Amino acid sequence: MCHLSIDPAHVPGKAAGGRSFADGIGARRGPCAAVRREPTARPYAAARSYSDLRCALWSGSQGFGIPRILGRNDGDNAPMPTSLPHRVIPADAYRVPRPFRAFAVRSEERCHEMVARAPYARIHLVRTDFLDAAARLRIASDAYPRVNVDAFSDVDYADADFPALAILAPNVADLAGEIAQALSVTRVLGGGVRACRRRVAARIEYLATRGAGFHNDVRGHWTRCLFWNLAIDAADVEFVMPHAGVRVALQPGDLIVFDQTMAHGLCRPSDEGQAMAASFEGGDGGRQLFLTGEIPLSDERWAALGSPWLPVEEHERRGALDLAIAEFDERGGAIKRPHALRDGLRRSVSHVGEFDESAFPRVRR
Repeated sequence: MCHLSIDPAHVPGKAAGGRSFADGIGARRGPCAAVRREPTARPYAAARSYSDLRCALWSGSQGFGIPRILGRNDGDNAPMPTSLPHRVIPADAYRVPRPFRAFAVRSEERCHEMVARAPYARIHLVRTDFLDAAARLRIASDAYPRVNVDAFSDVDYADADFPALAILAPNVADLAGEIAQALSVTRVLGGGVRACRRRVAARIEYLATRGAGFHNDVRGHWTRCLFWNLAIDAADVEFVMPHAGVRVALQPGDLIVFDQTMAHGLCRPSDEGQAMAASFEGGDGGRQLFLTGEIPLSDERWAALGSPWLPVEEHERRGALDLAIAEFDERGGAIKRPHALRDGLRRSVSHVGEFDESAFPRVRR
């Protein structure tokens, strides 16, 4: 069992939860990025499928003659000052099982077939207060009857939309704008509030859990996304990344942004980084509720965040373990059978075509 460092600056906030904790966070299409049209004689000519087009769009590729993702210096991404409390938590104290020396993740999308990236080595935690206790209670009362989280590590999703949320939180003039403001503080998109707002406004969901055993989320297009969760009902619970040495206490109003390709789960603080079913048994106190969404990033943005997509040979040279094929012990997070993962970053191996979308109905490209 690994010893995990605890972030002491956060007070635990209410509890609970299957599918995986973030199994459907990337389920919906992200909002459209700001684009600049690039003229071409044969637009989209090189694309072999609709998936290729979407992948090229979000990666910022010019090869298909499609709209280019605006860079960090475009005016639309100008930062906006904010006073929201923001903690940047290092998530790079990697505990890598032998014979490996690093982590990387490959993709199931053709545009990233022979490349991989290292995990994003930060977790962002933004303390918000735009939803008061009464609004959070109304949101929870709307969400919980629409989900099923009766057993430990159950995860369920329900559609949410901003017009309905505006009725549940009448004192918040612009909920999408408030969430976007909180996301902009992290600067994962370069700092622009409008760019963050487009991500948030396109799709938002309820995520209900009853604790969460350790898992990662690497299906479909998720490997080019970060996930965000806004805690609505989360008491006496920690977000834990065992292979990064991170335990972060959550409370209502916390917005967390993280790389879901790393194993993560929800645990009780008293369980010392272990996901224990007995700690989440029965009753309303065993549940958690979040508003949630995904942040698709261009290849340029991944490079700016320190996790560029590089040829698989480079990651193999570094001795990396491919997180796309890793399995985890639900309770403690240990990687199962690591020696069987030695060939994961060989060029002779491809994950394209492995994804069965019918098994993940909320993953929509």
